[in-house]
Amino acid sequence: MQKQVQIRMLAFEDGTKTEEYHFSGRMQEKNGRCFVLYQEKNEKGELLPSALRIEKDRVAVLRHESLGGHLTFDPAHPKYLHYHTPYGPVVYHFHTRGIQRKENELGMELKLEYTLQPVSEEGVSDEDTSGIHRMLVIQIDTMES
Repeated sequence: MQKQVQIRMLAFEDGTKTEEYHFSGRMQEKNGRCFVLYQEKNEKGELLPSALRIEKDRVAVLRHESLGGHLTFDPAHPKYLHYHTPYGPVVYHFHTRGIQRKENELGMELKLEYTLQPVSEEGVSDEDTSGIHRMLVIQIDTMES
């Protein structure tokens, strides 16, 4: 069964809110996963499909490549992210530090904490606590049908 939802995404960097987005979409459960489908506008104003795939221990944000592509928050699997900038390629070590999920009859809230550490020629040290500390809060509220 699908439910209509309102989605609010809040991005924080080092404790300060940096971005906020609002979307309408629909949510459904399938094979033990929760899927939230919505559309985002790209720089040209075109609506493109996006989705959240919410599982017990990981969350995937599935977006069109022009909107940043896919990103999976999974504490068990840190990864490297490759960005292309006007100044050349940049590589970050992406590590999900924690996922919190709260649900009630009105919807759910996800808190995804992660760090981004620039990768130098020497790599990334496990003891290095520098980097950018971020959190993404996703609030999904069900709407009356």
